[in-house]
Amino acid sequence: MVQTRIKHRGNKYVLQVQKPNGKFKQLFHSVKISEVKRERAKYQSESINVEAAIAGKTFVDTYKEFYEKKIEIASNKYSKIRLDSVTCYKAWYNNYFKPYFDHRVLLTEITPPKHARPFFLKLRELGVSWMQAKIIVMSIQTCLKFAVEEQYIDPVKVGAFAIWSPKKDPATMSPNPEEMEFRKTPMISLGEVIRLIKYLEPKNDDIKDWQRFVVIATFIFAGMRMSEVRGLKWDCVDLNNRAIKIRRTVVGNGGSQDQVKALGSKRTIITHKYLHSNLTKWKRLLSKHYGEGRPSFVFPSLRNTGSIIPLCDRTITDWVKLAFAAIGVAKVKIHPHKDRPDKKAFVEVLESRYKNVITKTFRHFYCTAILNAQQKHPETLTNNYVKGQAGHRDYKTTSMIYGDHLNFDNNREKQQLAIDDAIPIGIGK
Repeated sequence: MVQTRIKHRGNKYVLQVQKPNGKFKQLFHSVKISEVKRERAKYQSESINVEAAIAGKTFVDTYKEFYEKKIEIASNKYSKIRLDSVTCYKAWYNNYFKPYFDHRVLLTEITPPKHARPFFLKLRELGVSWMQAKIIVMSIQTCLKFAVEEQYIDPVKVGAFAIWSPKKDPATMSPNPEEMEFRKTPMISLGEVIRLIKYLEPKNDDIKDWQRFVVIATFIFAGMRMSEVRGLKWDCVDLNNRAIKIRRTVVGNGGSQDQVKALGSKRTIITHKYLHSNLTKWKRLLSKHYGEGRPSFVFPSLRNTGSIIPLCDRTITDWVKLAFAAIGVAKVKIHPHKDRPDKKAFVEVLESRYKNVITKTFRHFYCTAILNAQQKHPETLTNNYVKGQAGHRDYKTTSMIYGDHLNFDNNREKQQLAIDDAIPIGIGK
């Protein structure tokens, strides 16, 4: 009789079956132990060969097991994997793999030309962009790596997907080369930033106006990520030495986490003098608003006077959308709350080149500004220092991705004159 055991992991029960090499492998799981026991009885009564059972696993079932495992690991508060970075696998399974991938395809027989290529073309027929279709299809390789770790398949199977790419396959290549490249994040210009700051600067001590202003100013003058701004606490803001320590993040509706996005993200940045003066004023206003119980978060939700929580990311993005509309770089639509027509539910962007990068565009602006300053002060702003200010592990990330913009300088007229002077033909007499 085949040897089996039942393990309780998270919120489900797992049936494991012993292979000839003595190791136990998972073959079934359920939140109900009764279902697991029934499956166990079937294996024991029929004395099913473990290798044969594994050979009968379909790819679609394995993909489901793969995304559930990823989410389970990411849900552990001690895991480095971010939950919002793996929930996409579940969405892809529900939206694409489950309804459109052939359920008869076994895990052991999947190949790029027979299965990945047709699946990619099916996604394109469904209206999925070329780049998104590529990302979804290449998750097949990630799933197969999971299957190798679980000893379901041989590593050779992953190799076929490692050398195949929709970008190199004539059957899946796009006739438009630009469609096969990641879109460059549009950067807000210096002139637009100046207009935005003038629009946002509070005219009095209204705490809501100041909160909106200082939050957006922190994006602009510190280049911080959304999760870093939300997770910032006063113990990491050194007003005396004009420094901000990036040590925590807040993702979703969770509390502050003592971790950052990636290696290099944990850093101490010099605070711009304009941001420093406004943070100082904001701290005084916040202390006055809360009295003795000033919150630990720099940007708490003002609606909550009990258990202090950080601002919601949607609240922040709505502020930016409305501000963009006010200075003329976006058209928006305000959707009212269905139960309270007088209250705002959310803000929809109808037109804007920053539509999908509402706050990220400020990070590109900041990195470009730092790189622009580096050209003027190369001995002071070294490559190592610049990448540290931006929160990158590698200087190339700062210079090639975030800093690859040409619209920072506010010298358009001077640049036009310089170009005319470069080839002095037809200019004057």
